[in-house]
Amino acid sequence: MKSTKRTGIRKQMLCAALALTLLLLSACSGKTPAATGSSAQTTPATEPAAQTAPATTEATVSTEATVRSDTAEDVPVTEAPATEPAETEPAVTEPVETEPTEFVPDPDWPTGSCGDNLTWYFNRKAGELTVTGSGEMDDFVSLFQSEAPTPWYSYNKQIKSVRVLDGVTSIGEYAFQGYRNLKRVTLPDGLTRIGRAAFSDCESLKSINLPDGLTQIGVAAFSICNALTGLTLPDSLVSIGDYAFNECKALTELTIPAAVTEIGEFAFCECEALERIEVAPDNPSYRSVDGVLFDKAQTELLMYPCAKKAERYAVPDGVTRLASYSFGYASAVKTMLLPDSLTSIGDRAFFRCYGLESIAIPDGVEKLEECTFFHCSSLTDVTIGSGVKKIRESVFSDCSSLKSIVIPDSVIDLGERVFEGCSNLERVVIGNGVPYLDEYLFWGCTSLQDVTIGSGVEVIFNKAFLECSFLKTVTIPDGVISIGAQAFCECSTLTSVTIPDSVTSIGGYAFYDCNLKDVTIPESVTEIGESAFEGNRNIKIHGKSGSAAETYAKANHLSFVEE
Repeated sequence: MKSTKRTGIRKQMLCAALALTLLLLSACSGKTPAATGSSAQTTPATEPAAQTAPATTEATVSTEATVRSDTAEDVPVTEAPATEPAETEPAVTEPVETEPTEFVPDPDWPTGSCGDNLTWYFNRKAGELTVTGSGEMDDFVSLFQSEAPTPWYSYNKQIKSVRVLDGVTSIGEYAFQGYRNLKRVTLPDGLTRIGRAAFSDCESLKSINLPDGLTQIGVAAFSICNALTGLTLPDSLVSIGDYAFNECKALTELTIPAAVTEIGEFAFCECEALERIEVAPDNPSYRSVDGVLFDKAQTELLMYPCAKKAERYAVPDGVTRLASYSFGYASAVKTMLLPDSLTSIGDRAFFRCYGLESIAIPDGVEKLEECTFFHCSSLTDVTIGSGVKKIRESVFSDCSSLKSIVIPDSVIDLGERVFEGCSNLERVVIGNGVPYLDEYLFWGCTSLQDVTIGSGVEVIFNKAFLECSFLKTVTIPDGVISIGAQAFCECSTLTSVTIPDSVTSIGGYAFYDCNLKDVTIPESVTEIGESAFEGNRNIKIHGKSGSAAETYAKANHLSFVEE
């Protein structure tokens, strides 16, 4: 019996010794031995090597206690206490770059064709339209010409992003015109053309990557993209169409690359935040001087940035032409100095230059094109050079601060509405070279009170002085043949008018609702239109017996005084 007990005790001692050996090995290697047989409960918890020394001491003491108790009948084996694991730094995993995944459309997405080898897909959930395939995209029609101008138009309010994949070489005309919720556009490097009005009126589009390889930006391609700010033109670009970035009101600066050889009219018109336009030094066609765009020879000023801060600007000597819209919306400029070298000013050149106060047109300029100074609401001082022959339609329309102006004798063509809406214009001298006063010439000039009509005028056309409510007297010169319909209509304070013997016809409502008391109509007048003098209370018509004047007076129950 004792032998059996001693045998059990020896086994326990051997197990304890084995556990101690394994524990020591673990302390040296930092690894935890696997639990084996009945000794599993004596294996300490895994811990770093630096903290194993105390545990080893305790285990040794336990073993020694067991050995000294070999005379006892049942001596338990004492377990080594477990220690807390040490804190360790978490492993840092380096990010792994992965190739972009291949586009795999969902079979439930709307889809269709948009070119010979192009297919589009629309992910409703993401609001993303994807174009894939190879070759050119179809051209489409304007949304003003069709209710369904593009195959994806029914989703235009849902489309927030457009992704064009590699292989597509063009964006078709009007492809995304008017997509006002479109915010992001991704284009491939192989793209060479963006068609007419492709992204016009995409008012939420803030930035777009124009890829290397792009050579052509079409007419009005990004017109009225009011939120577009980030724009880099690629080095490959050759052509920028008319109105390409018209009304991109958030753009602040642009750089024209070296390869660009064509910039269309009004390309950057009404970019109200644009402060500078730079040009690559090696561009063969254009140059920039102090942020202003010129042709390479610096003979034509093409674009003065709308938001440039200078209050005074002198166009450099040698410039012969100001391009259309060249200073349009440049509201900071107050004084403009034009060089003697200047011979041509394009239409709308100073359109809505709200701050412009004074300007002198050099003698070398022969023509002022339509709307040249339209709505220059601060303009007070204008000198028209002696070389100017033609003043086209609406040149000074809505120049509401203009008080006086002299049209030189050199002018032989004075167009419609030239001074329409000049509400503070008081005095006008019209030179002797002007052959007629065109329609609506002074319409709405409510302060006009002194008009000198040149001796060369033969015709006063319809509504020429319509609603000139402060005009009191008018002397129509010899040589005038015809006074058109409503020519002086609603000149409500007009009390005196002199009609010469050269006049043969007076149009309907010509002096309607004026304040005339006495009017002498010469015998030369053979035709007087309907209601020509209606609305003039107590008016007396003076004329020869049997004349058209007498006939008109009697037919309209007006007083007639024979002379």
